[in-house]
Amino acid sequence: MAIFDLFSKRRKRERGEVPDVYVYDQFPKELRVQIIHIVRDALGTDQYGSNHAQEAFKLINDVLCREYGVFQLTDYANSLAESVFNHFLKPVK
Repeated sequence: MAIFDLFSKRRKRERGEVPDVYVYDQFPKELRVQIIHIVRDALGTDQYGSNHAQEAFKLINDVLCREYGVFQLTDYANSLAESVFNHFLKPVK
């Protein structure tokens, strides 16, 4: 069965009387935490003298700093990975 887009429904949307069900500019904290787990699993940790994960986090950190026009993502971090993760966890302004 087809769904009809009635004139009255279109007018309500145009006037903003119908709230949008989706939020496009905010991610729930739970989703951000899940993304961090995925990134951590994908990049792994450095073992046996390797520093590939550290290099990847440095690249991510440098790109984000450059794009946001800042020198550091967060004021508090013990490592680049922690800095990137804390940046993703902080609330959006």
